[in-house]
Amino acid sequence: MEHITNAASSDAYTSSVQNALSVLTTLHITSYMWMPETDVKDSVDAEYEYIVVGAGTAGAIVAGRLAQSQARVLLIEAGGDPPIETIYPGLALYTRWSEIDYNFTVSSQPYHHDCLEEPYFTLHAGKVLGGSSTISIMLYERGNKQDFQRWVTASNDDSWSWENVLKYFKRTEKMEDQAILNSPYRQYHGLDGPLIVTRETRMEVDAYHSIVQQLGGKVILDLNSNETVGYSRAQYTLKDYRQSTATAFLKASDTSTYLHLLKNTEVTKIILDDNNRAVGVKAKRNNKMYTFNASKEVILSAGVINSPKLLMLSGIGPKEHLECKGIEVKVDLPVGKNYHDHIGVVIAHRLQKSNETLTQVDVREYPTTAIIGYVAINESKKYPDYVLSGHFVYGKDAAKLPLQENAFYDRYRSCIRNTLYRESKRHNMLYAFISNPTPLSRGTVTLRSSHYKDQPVIDGNFCSVEVDLEHHIDFLQHYTRVQNTEIFMQLGSKLLNPIEKKCGKYEMGSRKFWRCYIMCMMSPRNHAVGTCAMGSVVDSKLRVLGVQGLRVADASIIPVIPSVGTYAPTMMIGEKAASMLIEDM
Repeated sequence: MEHITNAASSDAYTSSVQNALSVLTTLHITSYMWMPETDVKDSVDAEYEYIVVGAGTAGAIVAGRLAQSQARVLLIEAGGDPPIETIYPGLALYTRWSEIDYNFTVSSQPYHHDCLEEPYFTLHAGKVLGGSSTISIMLYERGNKQDFQRWVTASNDDSWSWENVLKYFKRTEKMEDQAILNSPYRQYHGLDGPLIVTRETRMEVDAYHSIVQQLGGKVILDLNSNETVGYSRAQYTLKDYRQSTATAFLKASDTSTYLHLLKNTEVTKIILDDNNRAVGVKAKRNNKMYTFNASKEVILSAGVINSPKLLMLSGIGPKEHLECKGIEVKVDLPVGKNYHDHIGVVIAHRLQKSNETLTQVDVREYPTTAIIGYVAINESKKYPDYVLSGHFVYGKDAAKLPLQENAFYDRYRSCIRNTLYRESKRHNMLYAFISNPTPLSRGTVTLRSSHYKDQPVIDGNFCSVEVDLEHHIDFLQHYTRVQNTEIFMQLGSKLLNPIEKKCGKYEMGSRKFWRCYIMCMMSPRNHAVGTCAMGSVVDSKLRVLGVQGLRVADASIIPVIPSVGTYAPTMMIGEKAASMLIEDM
């Protein structure tokens, strides 16, 4: 990696690695690990009770649990088997912008265009067994009681409270961190679920814990518990290799006579009878159209973009919009509304020079040393004002990994990325993403056309509510106090400013400076929710309003975004949906 000296060489290096991995994919060297698919001809003739659309973060769980209850299930996935880069945590970066990533385009505002390579953001979503759990950054975060109380309010159903959904979090999980297992926090974790959860153990995190304590903050062993404010080592869904809902429910050893799986098959429409009952789906595979029938229910688990897209293509959505696209309206619902995501802003601190060189990458390890903070500006508050995701990178080549992350994840302009590289070269680094846990701004997902192949139009509308921006300024001013701590000064810390040309006219650290910085460096965190929200599109049992035999089970049903990433909450939704379906059998 010594040849990486700027943004262009970083892009070239990453592209070459992806090309090499793509060649390995064609050899199908991981195919033996995964559940084989059913002959499509057998599926057409079969009698299924349930059809699950999407073998992703929630869908794999729904289908797996239904099959375990001896229901006859067809699971349809648009993607294929997870390739080798999804197996090892150290290769996680290379799943983005690849063939297993939908790479949805999300509109940005004109003021972002000076800072981005393209005039849009990208929403990454997995087109592969396990869905986004197969390409995520593997951070396991649940959220707090207040998050789920908002769901209770929206759904008018107390079964979505923190106390009542905890069992569904635990059902999937197998916690293996000994410190947590030997503590009172053990009671908040699953011990025998199919998906392993571990905790960051590398000692570099201790330095940040000392900084937190100097600022009067609290270090917590486990933030996935009843604790709601503090800092903790990150928890991951990995043990030597990535843990996903594919590894948990769709391995070769999970093969069941009750569960049929079709891969590389794209559902194009939900079939409704004259009584608005879902009776099956139409799907395309190898350029042929097929019809599959369900005697009980169809469950959409296609994700926050594709679930509303399929509903609208099937005549379920905003009346005026569907009529504009020439689609017969079956049910008038606000499908695609309420789109929202966390907005993150990266802050880079250069630490002391390093005499060490990065060792050979261990692909089994998480690529950075991570800490999570749920931070209250007023320390007497019970719930966080902002969320911090901090990543330490060590060694004289420390700039290389974040450079690729910026190039791939946020698509900053080369001048911004080159500044970060130049300033951080041969230093240890701390990169922190500061996120607003409860944004008020809302966007939309609408159809581009009535053709299933066309990507929908996604308008993020980020920071359109002024208070979101004002709050983020507060968060950055609060977070950057770390540079005044004794430990940070001992480390020779320097706050890097990669956008000096754009924001240099403002005093660094002032509210005007941070406003300019946020408008340039903000990006969505790939935690999008809300497009088939409980209370407006589905009821508290996830049944689509005005339709029989049709449910949605994925992050699109979340009415108000939780304060953390949506990976663990979406798995919980899958478990709860499966439980409700089984209860209704």
